[in-house]
Formats: sequence, structure tokens, C-alpha cells
Amino acid sequence: MSVPFDPASYDRQLEEKTVRLRELLAPFDAPEPQVFDSPREHYRLRAEFRLWREDQKRYYAMFAP
Repeated sequence: MSVPFDPASYDRQLEEKTVRLRELLAPFDAPEPQVFDSPREHYRLRAEFRLWREDQKRYYAMFAP
């Protein structure tokens, strides 16, 4: 699923996400998160996931691509 993205609004979107994350973490007295911006265009975050079940137990793994 594709999400519409306008590089011109990147800074605003990053700030909104940062504020939301701080709100979600506030009840847990978590340390202040470090926020790192990404290039405005031509980037992609990728990961590989595996999900499986054995003997009525569920397992998962995540790998760098």
C-alpha cells in the first residue's frame, strides 16, 4: 500500500510524528528519543520478516535485507 508523500512537507510530518511518539511514551517515563531525519527523496526502509508456527507456538524473526 502506497502512502501519498510530499517532500515539501517532510519537516512538518517528522515533527508531528516526533510529538506523537513523545505523547505515547510519556506514561512510561522513557528517555527522550533521538530523532534522525532521512533524505527527502529516493529512500526506502526495508526489512524481511519470517512468521511460522511449530507445535502450537508462534515465532517471528526480522532480518536486514
